[in-house]
Amino acid sequence: MSSLETERQAMNLETLPIISLKAFCDPQDTPESLEARKACAGEIRNACMQAGFFYLVDHGVSQELCDATFARSRSLFGDLTDEEKETMNATENRLFRGFISEKCGAHTCSTPTAPQGHKDRKESYTIGAEVDASEIDQQTGQPYSSPMHGPNSWPDEEKLQAVQGYQEGMKTYWNECTFLARRIARGLAMSLNLDETFFDGCLKHPAANMVLLRYSPVPPAETVGEGGEAVVTGCGEHTDCGFLTILAQDDVGGLQVKHADGRWIDAPYLPGSFVINLGDMAQRWSNDLYKSTWHRVQNPTGRERFSIPFFCNCDFETVVEGITNPDDSCKYEKITAGEYILKRLDLMRLVEGDGEEAGQWRKMLGAEKTEGTPEVMASMGATPSGSAPSQKELVKKRVFLKGTETKTGDGATDPKVKEMFEKAWDENAGDKAKICAALGIDDKDFTDGLDKAEFLRKFCG
Repeated sequence: MSSLETERQAMNLETLPIISLKAFCDPQDTPESLEARKACAGEIRNACMQAGFFYLVDHGVSQELCDATFARSRSLFGDLTDEEKETMNATENRLFRGFISEKCGAHTCSTPTAPQGHKDRKESYTIGAEVDASEIDQQTGQPYSSPMHGPNSWPDEEKLQAVQGYQEGMKTYWNECTFLARRIARGLAMSLNLDETFFDGCLKHPAANMVLLRYSPVPPAETVGEGGEAVVTGCGEHTDCGFLTILAQDDVGGLQVKHADGRWIDAPYLPGSFVINLGDMAQRWSNDLYKSTWHRVQNPTGRERFSIPFFCNCDFETVVEGITNPDDSCKYEKITAGEYILKRLDLMRLVEGDGEEAGQWRKMLGAEKTEGTPEVMASMGATPSGSAPSQKELVKKRVFLKGTETKTGDGATDPKVKEMFEKAWDENAGDKAKICAALGIDDKDFTDGLDKAEFLRKFCG
């Protein structure tokens, strides 16, 4: 057992931490704002290393929009007949988007301990990323697309008066969740001692999914088995497979998070908050430093429960390579986000075949997107004439992780490295010890009395 896992088991965690994202909602180019973001990132780091879950407040999404979105969800499930909901049947959508009834049970999170034939007591409606004609892919000159971008099974608002304005309202909420995911990703980057914008290029066209859920009320007697064991009726224990999840839940509660020692911790409704958790991809990306945690839903209240998880996956062609200290070994092979998600969701069939579209998508899976306009190459950290460096090369070159090797030899030509040094020098008024601490390097390697130019040359090797 790793020392980190031992530490997790020793935690006396009874409730999830509460983190304010205010510092990342309106960042300023001031020392005070930077310190506030660093403090928030530190809280995110602790939460992700320990529980893998946290409440997020001061997140920038209006309560009015959240309330309206829940009202639309209740109308979809409660005001439409079964026949009307079946016109949006997800099994008829190639990306499995649309409505799934409780009877069908295709959204059941099966567990080895569940009774044979068990189905979660819930119904769902899934929305996913669509192709946006206004978002042109610099690589192809066409609207950006991937195997995970495609049509949704929207309700026919002309025929179904109960859901008037549904599509527009859901797209508004979707967009706000996407913006929020990008803000959280900046906090995650800083929490890993990475450049704040590290994940920006990975979330330009996220292959996200959003699921509206209605959990049926279940009598308490049905939540206990014949032997006295707990029977989970809402949603079986599972981890999320993607990058990060933004969960909105109503006041019924029922979410439970598994502690490292095996205990289940309640994560009840907290007004004005989202519940944030990392998925398996984020744990893999962090080389197991951060935690993708098992969780489940139990609803013995006798009331309907509504929730809306937004599963944010990265751009399809994003290369996921372990963020490690250069001296540490990486536990996982490099993979694209698209291949990882397709395999986890058993959707590799989407990239099979001989067609031009399937061929283009296979290139995206293989991270062959290494040529393009100067703007595209610059966004990937490469020069127009070269291919994009791997994340491990960027980690080494840009001094992202505290305590790692910094003398890169070519660092002086990297504007990111120079910018990092300039910032540390200016903010710490030339104080050697403070500058080294800000850069995450050992000050014993730098003698007193070095002027700025000499310090920079020595820093860059």
